[in-house]
Amino acid sequence: MTSGLVMELFKIAFVFIALLGGLLFILKLLKSRMLPSKGMLQIVHYQSLGPKRGVAVVKVMKDYLLLGMTDAHISLLAKLNASEVEQSISELNMDRINPASYGFDSISSRIRGFFRREN
Repeated sequence: MTSGLVMELFKIAFVFIALLGGLLFILKLLKSRMLPSKGMLQIVHYQSLGPKRGVAVVKVMKDYLLLGMTDAHISLLAKLNASEVEQSISELNMDRINPASYGFDSISSRIRGFFRREN
């Protein structure tokens, strides 16, 4: 009689796990359809400058904008050159692979590149 009870508990546990797995699969499927992974607006980088203050590089469709943000205002500081930003992003991704390139000259040249204006 105890072996029959153990088998019934295993059956119940199996059905419960199968139902739970099915529900998780359905939720994941619905999430991917309802919440697109990429939209027209993407925050590329945010740098805090203090409490409730910072600057952000934001990609809007194909344009990159440098925004100043406080708790009360959002200001457009500059429209950035898309090719320079994308090049800097790729260099930063390479730096993550090669941490030896974190020197002051490398970082300062990237910062200067962000603020160069197109003539």
